[in-house]
Amino acid sequence: MTGKLILYQGGRGNIQKGLDLLIEAFAAEPVVHLYIDSPIEFEALSNYKTQLSLSNIHYYEWQSRFPGGMRSILEKCAFVLHAGMNSGQSTALLGALYHGLVPVVTRDANLNLGALEVPMEEATSSAILAAIRSAAALSLPEIANRALLVAAAFRERFSPDAYRNGFRRAIASLVL
Repeated sequence: MTGKLILYQGGRGNIQKGLDLLIEAFAAEPVVHLYIDSPIEFEALSNYKTQLSLSNIHYYEWQSRFPGGMRSILEKCAFVLHAGMNSGQSTALLGALYHGLVPVVTRDANLNLGALEVPMEEATSSAILAAIRSAAALSLPEIANRALLVAAAFRERFSPDAYRNGFRRAIASLVL
C-alpha cells in the first residue's frame, strides 16, 4: 500500500458519478495515481483521451468482481474516491471499505466515519484536487491505522450481518 494510490470504482453513468471531475483533478496532480475500475463511456473516452494516457491515470476496463477481481489493485491502493453527484453509499465504495481503503468523499456519501475519512468539500475538480493532496500528505502509519479502523467500521456498520441485525431490530421495534 502506498499513500499516493487512489482507486475509483463505479458502474455506468460516468458524468453523474463524477469521473470527469476526477480525471481533471488527477491530470493536475501527477504525483498521485488514480486507478479507474469502471466502464468509461465513449464520450468520456473521447473527451479525456489525453488525460487518460497520463502516467498517473490507470484505466482498467471494467473488472469489478467483488471481492477478488481487483485484489492486486486493492492491495496497492490506500484510498477510495467517490465524487458522485448523488447521495448515499455506492456498492463499490462499500466494497472498498471492506478492504480497508480510506474513503475520500463528500458528506453526500453518508458514511459518517468522522476522522477516518478524507473530506472533500464538494464534488468539483478543485475540491477533489485539494482532497487528493490532503490524502497524499498523510503518513503511511496514519493511513495504515485508518485502514484498520475503516475495515472494522465496515464490519460493524455496513456488512451483511450488520444489515441483518439492524433489520431485525427495526422489525422488532414495529412489532412491539
